[in-house]
Amino acid sequence: MKKRIFFVDGTALAYRSFFAIKEPLRDSKGRNTSAIYGVIMSIMKILREEKPEYMGVAFDAGRPERRLKIHPEYKSTRAKMPEELKEQMPIIKDVLDAISIAVCEIEGEEADDVVATLVVKAREAGFEPIIITSDKDFFQLIDEQTKILQPGKWSLPSTWWDYSNAHKRLGVKPEQVVDFLAIMGDASDNIPGVEGIGEKGAQKLLSDFKSLEEIYNNINSIPEKVREKLIEGKDSAFRSREIVKLKTDLPIEFDPEKFRIREMKKGKLIELLRKLEFHSLLKEFGGEELKKGKGKYEVVESIEKLKELVKRIKDKGYFALDTETDSLSPIDANLVGISIAIDEGSGYYIPVGHKLNDSLVRQKYNNLDLNEIIKILGEMIENEEIMKIGQNAKYDILVLRNYGIELKNCGFDTMIASYLIDPGSHQHGLDYIALRYLNYKMTTYKEVTKRGKKEIPFGELPIEVACEYSAEDADITLRLKNFFEPKLNDYGLKEVFEKVEMPLMYVLADMEYAGVKLERAMLEDFAKEVRKRMEVCANEIYELAGERFNINSPAQLQKILFEKLNLPSAKKTKTGKSTDVDVLEKLAEHHPLPKKILEYRSYSKLISTYIESLIGLINPKTGRIHASFNQVNTATGRLSSSDPNLQNIPIRGEFGREIRKAFVPEEGYVFLSADYSQIDLRLLAHLSGDPILISAFEADKDIHNTTAMLILNKKEDQLTPEDRRVAKTVNFGIIYGLSPYGLSQELNIEVDEAKRFIDNYFNTYKRTKEYIEEVKEFARKNGYVQTILGRKRYLSEINSDNKNIRAYAERIAINTSVQGSSADLIKVAMVNIHKKLGERGRMIIQVHDELLFEVKEEYADEVKELVKEEMENAIKLRLPVKAEIGIGKNWFEAHS
Repeated sequence: MKKRIFFVDGTALAYRSFFAIKEPLRDSKGRNTSAIYGVIMSIMKILREEKPEYMGVAFDAGRPERRLKIHPEYKSTRAKMPEELKEQMPIIKDVLDAISIAVCEIEGEEADDVVATLVVKAREAGFEPIIITSDKDFFQLIDEQTKILQPGKWSLPSTWWDYSNAHKRLGVKPEQVVDFLAIMGDASDNIPGVEGIGEKGAQKLLSDFKSLEEIYNNINSIPEKVREKLIEGKDSAFRSREIVKLKTDLPIEFDPEKFRIREMKKGKLIELLRKLEFHSLLKEFGGEELKKGKGKYEVVESIEKLKELVKRIKDKGYFALDTETDSLSPIDANLVGISIAIDEGSGYYIPVGHKLNDSLVRQKYNNLDLNEIIKILGEMIENEEIMKIGQNAKYDILVLRNYGIELKNCGFDTMIASYLIDPGSHQHGLDYIALRYLNYKMTTYKEVTKRGKKEIPFGELPIEVACEYSAEDADITLRLKNFFEPKLNDYGLKEVFEKVEMPLMYVLADMEYAGVKLERAMLEDFAKEVRKRMEVCANEIYELAGERFNINSPAQLQKILFEKLNLPSAKKTKTGKSTDVDVLEKLAEHHPLPKKILEYRSYSKLISTYIESLIGLINPKTGRIHASFNQVNTATGRLSSSDPNLQNIPIRGEFGREIRKAFVPEEGYVFLSADYSQIDLRLLAHLSGDPILISAFEADKDIHNTTAMLILNKKEDQLTPEDRRVAKTVNFGIIYGLSPYGLSQELNIEVDEAKRFIDNYFNTYKRTKEYIEEVKEFARKNGYVQTILGRKRYLSEINSDNKNIRAYAERIAINTSVQGSSADLIKVAMVNIHKKLGERGRMIIQVHDELLFEVKEEYADEVKELVKEEMENAIKLRLPVKAEIGIGKNWFEAHS
């Protein structure tokens, strides 16, 4: 039996992989890695399913001079290889080398000719060649020995083509493929073929006559219309044949041993995968090799051992801490265990809440007395002379607070350090950053709690198993602290880490612990009112439609809109014609029904997303909602919130008003809302030093009116509300890097008019224009932008050859420098206010540029002055900062 050898067109595979994913894969620096990932996955699928002994991957190298001489327009209609793909090609070859797959390329030759030559030589050497491809050109190589394996998309099965079934793919035999392609041409490669004869015509001709020569030898027997096209296109047909025929005589030496798949270069492969941040693949290839640094972990079996550990901690002056609980919500969590690390490579686990009697297995160890633990550990945790190290320490602060312990002097949080070093990454969890920075694969929560198809509670695990998992967390946290600490210094981020982000963690912990009160009855009454309106709206919809139907069913709505009412639609989805918001808004110009559908959907969203969601989040123990404030989620440095997402709660309109009225203070307290006025524009003025912007703010002018007068050439008394709206959109559009097209969409005006507004803006604010260009140039030179406090955001695409990608990176650069500085400002203000607020009140909500406080009524005026002073002077700017303060009996009243 002949040995099989597999050949792959690597350039084609890289292209397909690059474009296969709509949302490209990117690493933490923003670099596109889609092609590399796709090639690895495809190659591994072949290795796994076909288990080949021999394989080679061919790549294009240089200009295809031979074909260009025949037809100078060859591939001229193809777009140039995207810069982001070009950057990945050398890495793809490195990865293949690490997997021990041979790479083949010849300068001036295309990959398919390299493959064709290798196929012929392998065939002559007695091998059975297998070509991995989806390209129809390779079907010309199929014979009794040579086969094609066409990869299935994603998880779909692959298709085998051999001499017996190849004709089913193209409708001609393999030996006719070259003539078939010569007649029909190939638009993708700009191969002309015979004009006017397509696939079906070419198939018919080659069914009647076996070759191109035979067709022209019998030209007079061919029907007139086709004959004329063939005569007219004869030169083109034979020229096209020369182009599509694969070259099989390139100067390549075929040595089977070169293509033999040997043992992977595991060290090199793991290092490449780590740099590429392909962590799922690292797990697959790394195995236990990544676990070399696993430490020695011990259960603290007695109070005596705990006291010995505490003595060692006091000598060290620091320790890493991690809590294990029975809930993801820290407000509701009960302690199961505490882990501690004071030296890299070791850790200790203190069991306190394991369910020994309910456990599925017999326990080797026992819980220590919780009261004793609280007393002994509590003293040390509250000792401000001893530094604590944590990963997402805010959670531990809140859990320990449930037991009356205040975690003081948490001087280092590895999650926050990871975020500051790489704010563009969306992953700062311990498993991820350990793998990325320490090349260490941690034991996952699922690995220790999974029992068959079930997941058992952590508190029911054997204590020794819990120890291995939890003590590892503390150990790796300590190792990461030691890794990150010098990095923060090297990156110039030490000050913002120590003076802003770490103190802010305590502020956010207090805000989460405090929560905010909601008037449940008020929300329930509002829900009843909305449901009534929803019912009225539904009846109006049925009347307009002329029948009852399921309004929430896209299929039924499509039938009503596009079949019954015959409304126009150009946008399609996999399930038919789209009925999304954009489509319905356009259709509303033709018929009243789409507008009513939008109204109905707004009621439905209001109930499910806001009212019911908020009611469901009221904690039964405290009667308040406790949102989680996220410090590491946005690339600009702004805070976000979840459960609920407070940023999503409407501000304007009746709905927003009624929902915000339900947020109320406790008896004897009032709400104080403090909102920065046009802070992004003020920071743009400060950062740019634009004299016109600065003077406008110094004179306390309405900046939107000022811009309207300047860009519309009007006096203030001539301005309309629409003029101010236009100027406001332009003002903020500049910060967001809005293009003329984007502005035209925002204002519903022509692109030329939008361009005129932007040009007028920059003719007015000349220094702003210069500053924007300076930010772009800085980003191009350094690969990142920074905020007023030196926070960095990396922008690898800023130098992309792709105009659209580069423009997007430039918009991000401007937006980050301004909005990121706004984030710095409000964070500093929050830290400073928190220090001075004391018992007079508490900060409870942060949304965008607004802070909400729950303040004792008798201190309202004092706190108002404090908040105003700290917000307006958090960072000294070259122009006044303005904070607008309101006081009220609910959130709406305080903010309006």
